[in-house]
Amino acid sequence: MVPRKWLAASALAIFAGFFFLAPVVPYSVAISIPQNYAPDAFQVCAFQVNGRNVTSISFNSTAQIDEFNACVNAHQLPPTDVTGRSALAYSLLGVGTPPFPSEVYVPQGDESALVFFQGSRAVTAYRIFVANATFNPRGTVEVLNSTVEYTGFGNLALTVAVKNVSPYNINGVEAGAIGLPSSSSLALPETGAPATGPKWYQSFLGSECSPLLPPGGVCVVSTLLDTGNLTGRLDYLVEVIGGAGGTSFVYGEAVSQAAPQPGVSQAWVGLLMGEVGRARNGSAFAENSTLDRFAASRFATASSEPGISDYGFASDATAYFGKGAGSVAELLLFPGTASPYQYAGELQADAPHHWAALMDPSYREYGFFVGTAPYYSVSADCPVTEVPSSGVNITQYFQGYGCTVTTLPSATWLVIILGP
Repeated sequence: MVPRKWLAASALAIFAGFFFLAPVVPYSVAISIPQNYAPDAFQVCAFQVNGRNVTSISFNSTAQIDEFNACVNAHQLPPTDVTGRSALAYSLLGVGTPPFPSEVYVPQGDESALVFFQGSRAVTAYRIFVANATFNPRGTVEVLNSTVEYTGFGNLALTVAVKNVSPYNINGVEAGAIGLPSSSSLALPETGAPATGPKWYQSFLGSECSPLLPPGGVCVVSTLLDTGNLTGRLDYLVEVIGGAGGTSFVYGEAVSQAAPQPGVSQAWVGLLMGEVGRARNGSAFAENSTLDRFAASRFATASSEPGISDYGFASDATAYFGKGAGSVAELLLFPGTASPYQYAGELQADAPHHWAALMDPSYREYGFFVGTAPYYSVSADCPVTEVPSSGVNITQYFQGYGCTVTTLPSATWLVIILGP
């Protein structure tokens, strides 16, 4: 005979399992993609308004516009019900596994959406311009790298590198990003979204990475972002779509990075040196890591005495290169907010000694370093625009030409070292 206390314990265990684990409470959330209409809505409504089939829609009055809009809105696709279940513990106490995963892919007509849930509520959603597809299939693509940075023109761009890790060719690979709400400067609300339900945001998808990506192939795509300056950290979802093995797919991968800051970057310097190479009739410079390191060392020395041109260059070069010190040249540049293309023109027009060094065919490699330090700014009406040699007192030199010199507490320095 089983002791009563065992029976009571067993009954309690069964009840606890049922209360905390059994998914018996149903949930349903209706998701309606904004302005997602039946495929023939526009033609049907154009016929209703104009009384004939048309390939382009035109109206003769405000009344026709209102009639057309009302007709199109009547062809909005019905909501898609996302269903789930939870245990009683979650329904009553909010404890345990919620009824929905954190991300749910929702197909609806010729489009689909990625919906983010918190517990039983759909809180944010993103339109994806692709019909019914497989979400996050295993063994299809891999995101090798993703960054948001400023281009040489001062625009923000998302760059994504995608690899095909499947045994199939992937057709129509597109890549972009979805700005998550935690990154308010990157997440852009979608216009025309309903007032109730999840908050809808735009995605930046739309740039083709490769029309046909073979197994093992890698493609890289950059997309300009229609947003202002970014602050704090950026949280976004890299989004890749395509077709493999006869099935469309949508792949998403979360990324978090520090917000980029506008100004001189490695990409900026690369564009500047590319522009210089074109001016040298295609004689391109190659970056050299040894010269990079020397440029960093030179910034530390030169910025310690910013009022003296190329301060300490000769001694630093001799200590670093020995007998080869005479084969390297230094450019201390202050590009401000100019694009690399603008700055190349400014150097050519206003800094002939610096430009001559860049055009010297004996220099084929370069290194660089970017830092911030005090800077001596010269008035725009000054008749001279360049210090001609090293070891010159900058203030005295320009004041000798009647120019005003102002000390700025911080400015961007670009140290470029040229070598054979």
